[in-house]
Amino acid sequence: MFTLAERKLMAAMQRRKGPNVVGFAGLLQPIADGFKLMIKEIIIPTKANIFLFILGPMLSLFLALLS
Repeated sequence: MFTLAERKLMAAMQRRKGPNVVGFAGLLQPIADGFKLMIKEIIIPTKANIFLFILGPMLSLFLALLS
């Protein structure tokens, strides 16, 4: 939720619209940002366990949003 507050503060400082487009009053913006970050990761090391490499960021985002 700090990213939402930061985006709204920066939008107010720059006199432009904030992240009010995604969801009610921008409350879905942090979830959209996390989803975008998960999709952008396309480089998988050759010796890495692919399942754990993909599951790790998803699990940490889920736990952060859950708390």
